[in-house]
Amino acid sequence: MSIGRPYGLGICLHFANMRPNIVAMLHSKHPGWLLRRGPRGPICWIVALLILLLRQDEMCVAEGKTYVDYHQKGVYFPSGDLSFADQVVLYEPGSPVPAADGAQPEQALHAPDCTPDNSFASVALGCGGRLVLKFTDNAVVDVDGPDLYVFEVGPSLDPTSVSVSIDGKTWIPVGVASGGTFGIDLASKIAPGEVYRFVKLEDTRNDCTGPRPGADIDAVGTPGSAIQISMKSSVLFASNESVLKPEARKEIEGAAATMTGFPGARVIIEGHTDNIGDSAYNLQLSRARAEAVRAYMEQMEALSGFVFECRGYGETRPVASNETREGREKNRRVEITIVPGAK
Repeated sequence: MSIGRPYGLGICLHFANMRPNIVAMLHSKHPGWLLRRGPRGPICWIVALLILLLRQDEMCVAEGKTYVDYHQKGVYFPSGDLSFADQVVLYEPGSPVPAADGAQPEQALHAPDCTPDNSFASVALGCGGRLVLKFTDNAVVDVDGPDLYVFEVGPSLDPTSVSVSIDGKTWIPVGVASGGTFGIDLASKIAPGEVYRFVKLEDTRNDCTGPRPGADIDAVGTPGSAIQISMKSSVLFASNESVLKPEARKEIEGAAATMTGFPGARVIIEGHTDNIGDSAYNLQLSRARAEAVRAYMEQMEALSGFVFECRGYGETRPVASNETREGREKNRRVEITIVPGAK
């Protein structure tokens, strides 16, 4: 199972629920565990587990945070550092191009860290340049208030046109960030209930002078951060099957442990395949697999109150090349998106 940073939250909640049975469980599985020694022995695991349990109250609290930007404006993000884009998909600097120290697109990832004393912790788009970022362990959804913040820095305010995308191919314009830290409300601009993982910023050619022409981007964040979990189909299902394997239980219950940290959230379960075989069959198979995961989760008492939605996309949304065996394995997956407080 591949999961974003909130996995620690789910694990601590899982351990909290099972605390009364921990010693009994360990003794039943390892009757001689108290007598065993050595760096690989279970004593080390017991100590580590006790530390985890003692600190669980601290670890299970959602770490919301207010971020102060370049212009000393504060913006609160309920999910803290998880809220920000964390992968560069495309960087095409405009002309004139920025100097080398301003042409580092990775500076736009993660939480904002640019200050008047450290204005180089950002990427310059250049005049008319483009930057595409991806949220890999979270996503953009429509919540109350602004859904997307662009942190643009520097002494001048340089606007950027902003678009979002589900797959990085089809784009929906959602507005113009006028410079500085600017929030955009996606209501009425996107499909209701949809989840977007890609954001594109394009400089509007407002200022094409100096060593860092165009907008300077420090970070892009989403207050409504949807949490993403990805599970390999090979772990859950036999080839061309939609009946869960016995060993799939552990994988799904691990995802469920994370979900319990967001009671009442909307949960989107998506099935995906590679491009081998008939596309219509792959679409049907992906939907059936998503339904199988939902059916298992719906009978779990810990997940009562969650709203489940199933989608099958077949081979239409690959995350890797289908030209290699490794890429095809990555594309055969079930994705779970947890959307707390979404409309």
